[in-house]
Amino acid sequence: MRNLFSTATAALIAMAACSQAQSQPVNRNDPWRPEDHPELAGLRAERRAIALERKKLMQWPDGLRVLRNLDYVPNNHESAHKLDIFIPENKTKNPLTLIVHVHGGGWSAGDKEQEHLFIPLLNRGYAVATINYRLSHEALWPAQIYDCKAAIRWLREHAHEYGYDPNKIGVWGESAGGHLVAMLGTTSGDPAMEGNVGDLHVSSKVQAVCDWFGPTDLVTLPRQSELAVAAQHSGKATARGFTEELLGGRVEDHKAEAKQASPITYVTSSCPPFLIMHGDRDTLVPPSQSQELYDALRAKNVDATFKIVAGAGHAGAYFQRYGERKMVWEFFDAKLKGVHSIGSAQTPSMLNHAIR
Repeated sequence: MRNLFSTATAALIAMAACSQAQSQPVNRNDPWRPEDHPELAGLRAERRAIALERKKLMQWPDGLRVLRNLDYVPNNHESAHKLDIFIPENKTKNPLTLIVHVHGGGWSAGDKEQEHLFIPLLNRGYAVATINYRLSHEALWPAQIYDCKAAIRWLREHAHEYGYDPNKIGVWGESAGGHLVAMLGTTSGDPAMEGNVGDLHVSSKVQAVCDWFGPTDLVTLPRQSELAVAAQHSGKATARGFTEELLGGRVEDHKAEAKQASPITYVTSSCPPFLIMHGDRDTLVPPSQSQELYDALRAKNVDATFKIVAGAGHAGAYFQRYGERKMVWEFFDAKLKGVHSIGSAQTPSMLNHAIR
């Protein structure tokens, strides 16, 4: 009984003390306020500088030269065969490095005007080209990859005219664009995939590939997408319709075309470095597609990094975050310029994320 009384008394005293403490006015001279700690001034200044730097990266750079709607197929004025070039002021004696962006849209929609994605690259001294290509309602596969290769050849042929290095061309695309840049990377130097568009006497090779959530195996894609949608009970669209529009019919009836349109078909040890990024909640193009390409590249000892973006679906805000953008330009810095940013000199195994 005594112990019970003592316990109750102690609890009442503690509650009273807590109540009194809560009713105390806030001490405005709290010694833990940052303002009272000069040693934190450097940290605050560093954070402000980082915030300012991020803001500047999203603003158009001064002295930018923009050339729009250039025809990359001579004597052909189709809107599909046009590109834009963005050339920042070159403050060095060396030629610029070129990044070519290929838009997404299920091979059936989209346009080259995707400036919000690559403004940070311009601010980091890269020239950027954005290209259109024939969509699936304009031409069936393989017209899309033939167009992309023609654009690369034209850009290489005109490199000295616009001040970038013809031997350092990186490509970046998302979704269908990710598929096409992966095709550019895996079919580099394959004469069977060069097509008949543009000047065929110039190389279409690229030196680095950034693939954002692109399809890699069109034979298995429709079924994988259907299973992913069913597993998440999302009711979202699957990739079957887009794939069939590209190939001209059911994948089951066009397996040869689907295999020809799959980057995974062409993986060899001569492929350029790859950065692959994919959301773990993507049902349209399940992350298993990127996992398979990554595994195939590593099996051939190709320099490849696979980053799973936790919580992300197909595209969306997760891929617009600073960290994801930063990973892209640090990849191009390392593979095309030989510049490794502080804190990014990890081994591939530290950066690669496997799907579980």
